[in-house]
Amino acid sequence: MPGLTLQEMLVLGLIFAALAWLLVAAIRSRPRHQLNEADQYIARLNEAAARQQAADTERAEQLRLATTQRTAAARRASSGRTGQGASSTAGRAATERQAAARLGATDPEYAEVLALVQAGKSREAVQKIHHDTGIPLTEARKFVDSLQAS
Repeated sequence: MPGLTLQEMLVLGLIFAALAWLLVAAIRSRPRHQLNEADQYIARLNEAAARQQAADTERAEQLRLATTQRTAAARRASSGRTGQGASSTAGRAATERQAAARLGATDPEYAEVLALVQAGKSREAVQKIHHDTGIPLTEARKFVDSLQAS
């Protein structure tokens, strides 16, 4: 820029420096982690999913605990029958009623499982227990076996 005096070049330099300073200040003052609406929506969905998963885990743990207690009760009920030999139909029905009372036969899911076991559909009973409670198939099978023994 021929024809600019030293004083004019200093003024232009100061103006350029001031503009650069304002630009840097504007960039620094902007929030760094500001989420747009889509990111906020995704964050809310993730939080809701985490809460639902925690509730599902809690429910599965409650069902597992209840099933474990029922299994233990069924084992106790069936251990009293060892060495009895063949029993009459009336005696077997009474024992089944006692075991059902211990295991919570008022529970509709238990009644369905018991009906499947009595109908000889142990595989379906194991699958129903596994599906309803989330316990492993081996534990469900042991429970069905204990019901068959009683």
